[in-house]
Amino acid sequence: MNNLTKGKQGGFMFMILSIVAMVLSITMFQSIMTYIALDMAVTNASAYIGYTVVVGVTPTLLLLTIVGGAGWGYKHGYDQAVNNGASLILMVFGILEIILFAALFPTIMSALEAVRTLPSISSYIALEVVVEIVPVLLWLGGLFAGGATAVGGFRHRGKGATATSGA
Repeated sequence: MNNLTKGKQGGFMFMILSIVAMVLSITMFQSIMTYIALDMAVTNASAYIGYTVVVGVTPTLLLLTIVGGAGWGYKHGYDQAVNNGASLILMVFGILEIILFAALFPTIMSALEAVRTLPSISSYIALEVVVEIVPVLLWLGGLFAGGATAVGGFRHRGKGATATSGA
């Protein structure tokens, strides 16, 4: 079985999977928060050096890692697709990515709203601020990624496999 992230269309698989993984991860974030709340409620947790600080910052780091990882995966897939000379497909995928992102964004927002309204959110270091900022970053990032992908495909048309990386 061929590796789906390699070959001529592998870049597109990276791009698609990075978006889907981000949406699924953010959707599951409230469940993750439930387990982290149990970790914070461990008896005598404050007796362990740094435990409450490390566990308290974990949700913030996880959310930032999800967003950063999705951005990295999308960029990696874009570079791979450009190097394979798939300019027409990049233009089409850029538009489809914007549509896909707009369609999935309510799912992201409802999951983030569930986390934002958790009674224990103030127990976690900087989580409330990050949860309130992430939707704007994701929205602008999704629109930019789709637009940059379409424009990048247009810029690299006719260059074939000799195209350079990046938009």
